[in-house]
Amino acid sequence: MVIDLLKKNSKYIWLLVVILLTYLSFLIIKPFISAIITSFILAYIFHPLHKKLSSYTKNETLTAFIITIVILLIILLPLILIAKIITTQAYSFYENGSITDVSNYIRSLTGINNIGNIISYVISYIGKIFSDFIISLPKILLNFLVILLLLFYLLKEWDSVFTRIRSLIFLKQKDKIIKHIKNVTNSIIYGYFVTAVLEGIIATILLLIFQVPHAFFFGLLTIILVVLPVVGASLIWIPVSIWLVYKGSLVLGIVFALLSLILLSGIENVLRPKVIGDKAKLHPIIMLLGIIGGMIVFGFIGIVIGPLILSIVYYIIIKDYLMGKNAA
Repeated sequence: MVIDLLKKNSKYIWLLVVILLTYLSFLIIKPFISAIITSFILAYIFHPLHKKLSSYTKNETLTAFIITIVILLIILLPLILIAKIITTQAYSFYENGSITDVSNYIRSLTGINNIGNIISYVISYIGKIFSDFIISLPKILLNFLVILLLLFYLLKEWDSVFTRIRSLIFLKQKDKIIKHIKNVTNSIIYGYFVTAVLEGIIATILLLIFQVPHAFFFGLLTIILVVLPVVGASLIWIPVSIWLVYKGSLVLGIVFALLSLILLSGIENVLRPKVIGDKAKLHPIIMLLGIIGGMIVFGFIGIVIGPLILSIVYYIIIKDYLMGKNAA
């Protein structure tokens, strides 16, 4: 009786087994979802380089290994240098009383009495983030190892992996969707990150020229702020201009403000739109919600993943399905 019942409902039982195994598999890879997506993004970025170098080495495995090691050094060495610069200059900024000087001047302009407490709280909060980072370092290193191993495999097997992923997309206009994903990914990576790094470099050079203390610290902070939409580098160069005026040099403050406005705003308003292009331009709301929500869910890599997911959903559901349905 029981055996007959099992045979009769065998396909449903197997369906439940498949669902259960899928769920358990998801639980297993859940801690590494961000690492997996990061490795796919890096593989997408460096695949053209891998393809070109493989034509010279005639060995895709060796080329993938070399690129993986180079990426390891590119990521690791600057992180060590940045951590050292941030730690040294942030501590120096706090110890030398720069916070007190700036807060007193801002208080004289705005009338806000507790501005020093606000700045001190922000710095304490940043210190807490740094201490949390140290505590979670073993987990970060494990995810980093997963990224490198998966990146090596993806570089070596990119064509076959891409073919399999493409076959899993059941939508009719999958070629358009894949093209949209490529355009959006390129726009985010090159349009936002590359220009953000460029603005950070220019800001650091200007800070060094005008002999502003902690130039590298503020240059790095510029990169972080530029990535976030609506915020921008003005949160750095405007206070620095005020600080230069406060130090007794009105001319230097005005010149610094003008150069920053022309160079940094020029990158944001002229160069970035050209890099992004009209085909993959993202709405500021999608970009903002994608970055904030993406970072909450996926961590730092959510800066890329969040806007990408939202733009894909917008493209498939709203632009492609709903608008197409209305047009029909």
